[in-house]
Amino acid sequence: MEQTREPAPVPEPKAETTNRWGAVQPDPVTADAPSRWGSEGSSEPTFTNVDKPAKQGNSKWWIILIVVLVVLCLCACVVIFGLPLLGLDLLGLNIIQ
Repeated sequence: MEQTREPAPVPEPKAETTNRWGAVQPDPVTADAPSRWGSEGSSEPTFTNVDKPAKQGNSKWWIILIVVLVVLCLCACVVIFGLPLLGLDLLGLNIIQ
């Protein structure tokens, strides 16, 4: 017993209007709907809970302060201990004899 089945007819796709570059044009009925995503109907945001990002400009001031203090300490050590070792005593201190 052989049964021959005919394939179900495939409906032809609805011809969509396209622009000159081939992009599908939106339906004119829904194109101007204010509830459409991306529409310019409302310029105000619909959410009210907005978290503001933390300020990043003033949050790292202490790192700059530490770097400046380390550089000043190194300069002071060079003047107080390094230069007298080379025979240049700028401060008049006889720390190393």
